[in-house]
Amino acid sequence: MKKLSTLFLLFVNLLVLPLTLCAEEVTFDFTSASIRENIGTAITDTKGFIYNEVFTVNNVALQITGGSAPSRIYVDASRGQNLALYKEYTTLTFKAPSGYAITKIEYTSAGSSNISSFTASSGTIEGMTWSGNAEGVRFRQGGTSNLAKAKVTLAAKNGETSALPAIEYTECANIAAFNALENGTYAKVSLTNAEVTGISADGYSTVFIQDATGGCLIQYTTLNTKLQEKTKVNGTVYVVKRYGNNNPQMKEAEDTPNSSVESASITEYTIVEGTLAEVNVDANLHKVVKVTGAKFVATSETQGTLTQGEAELIVNNGSATANAFLHKITDTWVKDETSLENVTVIGILVHSNSSGTVNNLLPITMTGTPTGIQAIKQELPTDGVIYNLSGQRVEQPTKGLYIKNGIKVVIK
Repeated sequence: MKKLSTLFLLFVNLLVLPLTLCAEEVTFDFTSASIRENIGTAITDTKGFIYNEVFTVNNVALQITGGSAPSRIYVDASRGQNLALYKEYTTLTFKAPSGYAITKIEYTSAGSSNISSFTASSGTIEGMTWSGNAEGVRFRQGGTSNLAKAKVTLAAKNGETSALPAIEYTECANIAAFNALENGTYAKVSLTNAEVTGISADGYSTVFIQDATGGCLIQYTTLNTKLQEKTKVNGTVYVVKRYGNNNPQMKEAEDTPNSSVESASITEYTIVEGTLAEVNVDANLHKVVKVTGAKFVATSETQGTLTQGEAELIVNNGSATANAFLHKITDTWVKDETSLENVTVIGILVHSNSSGTVNNLLPITMTGTPTGIQAIKQELPTDGVIYNLSGQRVEQPTKGLYIKNGIKVVIK
């Protein structure tokens, strides 16, 4: 009888073993119409953007974060629909269901893309295939990739199965401490009475924030949907450090959705006031500054030069579609003709190139007295003859300001 019971238990175990030990394959098909409800069809279309999203197939989870730009389910003419991953700090984290381990992940590229820039939390990468034995695996990207599929092979956990390592976040007491971190460092940042001073023209991609210690950009993260201009923010955020044009940026991390922030409306920002030379220093980068008594001359419809004495600074109003700019000034400027004296400008100071040698002022408000050609009263001569400003007739005018038909004209 005992022998029969043993045989029966062995038979039952044999029935169960195939359900738990046999390898199983799960495929994430980024070309599928059902992978995402809204598919972006152009790079400026936000519908396909992925800031931080979890996809699940047969209880296998894939969490994707954005990098220097959001990841996206993207459609283009040459590759078709694909998962587009943009540059550094994008992460793809696969997690097996309970009792299983991931032993292989085989990527299929869209076009000629590859995963040569990927680094994995465990295991090895050869060509387009990762091999290992882990409850989960995190890939961090260092370049740009376009992927069509990711096939995941599962097996039962065993004594060699490793856990997915948690991300270690460096605690930062304020924005200045975050700005001092090395590129690529994951951080848990405390925000204390931090002011949201501006949001880029597109309304979501870049948020400018400052506290008593310094300023920073929060770019392309799920945090941006929680932040509004002219608010005071308190709480804790999980981010990764990145630079763009030498400007420190808070970027999306796996735990960013666990951030906790509370905000309240404010009527005024904290403003650093001074001369142009005084405010244009590294200590004021990403802060709101104010300059009075300067001169402005346009160099394009959206840009110009602000001068005060020997000090000079570029004012960059950007465009309505440029992600990094505020575009607060609604008027367009005429190159070499739009000129303002006695300018008062309030704006955010940022680096404008990767070396950090040139700064821009992104204007929030700007007022001044227009200068240049003005109409004058009709009692001035209107006979077509050219006069100087003293009213004397000039037969052969040289460069300068004159009067013709009652109007001031400039001869160059």
